[in-house]
Amino acid sequence: MNKKALLRIVVGLVALLSVFVLPWWFSFILGILFLFLFEFYIEAVLFAWMMDTLYSNQSWFLGAYLLTMSMVAIFVLAEFLKKRIVYYD
Repeated sequence: MNKKALLRIVVGLVALLSVFVLPWWFSFILGILFLFLFEFYIEAVLFAWMMDTLYSNQSWFLGAYLLTMSMVAIFVLAEFLKKRIVYYD
């Protein structure tokens, strides 16, 4: 196993732990950070869905999955920006 894969697994475990231990806003910011640090970090959307499923108390659909929809939008934006920023070549 190469270093990148191992680092991604460790970061995924840290993000999973943050969903259960840290406040939602810290986990959300951590997910956004990981979106820019790794290529195609779709796990951030999964963790946002987990936070919505576990902690949301909204009864209407759009409010119940607000973090997930926000993370999907940020994911698409981050992937778009990473293709145009020289750092990610």
